Amino acid sequence: MLHCHRVVIDLLRFWSTLGVKVRIRDEGGYWPRSSANTLRRQVQQMNRIVAAMGGALKDATGEGGVHRPSSGMPNSSNWSTRE
Repeated sequence: MLHCHRVVIDLLRFWSTLGVKVRIRDEGGYWPRSSANTLRRQVQQMNRIVAAMGGALKDATGEGGVHRPSSGMPNSSNWSTRE
């Protein structure tokens, strides 16, 4: 996920050098400084929020109410921060 995010931002940056009007709103924090560390921290924070919401929904609905496919995967807590 980090790689894709960076590639899209870098592509938009390249297009802007060609005169294309580009407007970027980057919730990941990679734009405008190309900070991979900031992007990684933001994605990890978003993952924690989603995991907390999933846990709260599971608690509220009981054991069979919510299925999280990633919960049984190895290293599922950081899957989207892999390069």
